[in-house]
Amino acid sequence: MGEKRYCTTCEISVQAPLTEQGGSYKYLIGGIGYKILNEREVSVTGLAAEYNVIQIPATVVINDKVYKVTTIDKNAFSGNKEITDVIFGNNVTTIGKYAFSQCPNLRNIRFGSRVKRIGSNAFAQCTKLRNFILPASVRHIDARA
Repeated sequence: MGEKRYCTTCEISVQAPLTEQGGSYKYLIGGIGYKILNEREVSVTGLAAEYNVIQIPATVVINDKVYKVTTIDKNAFSGNKEITDVIFGNNVTTIGKYAFSQCPNLRNIRFGSRVKRIGSNAFAQCTKLRNFILPASVRHIDARA
């Protein structure tokens, strides 16, 4: 079995919401869920497919509009046993609480150049995590991140 990758170079545009939760629409693009935060930004809410390598894009297109991907929601990938590598796009500024906690096979992280905040327990219990370099942009790392 080969490595399963999310394609960030594919031009995928969604025309309809996946679900509505609490007034926020969620969209599914290439197996990754997104939620619109405001007229220019979206957050990543999780995965609807199994991938080993997750590449969070800098932007996504929803209903013919380009949004910056700025946030990884709390618990977005928590408990995922498939993920081995994560590559963040350069617009991601915030990684939420428990975003990747308990991902036992996560080994490598490549942060984008604009990450400012890493929430508590964001990478807790990722026992195989060995390779990452924090960018100079990081201003706050919460407890047990």
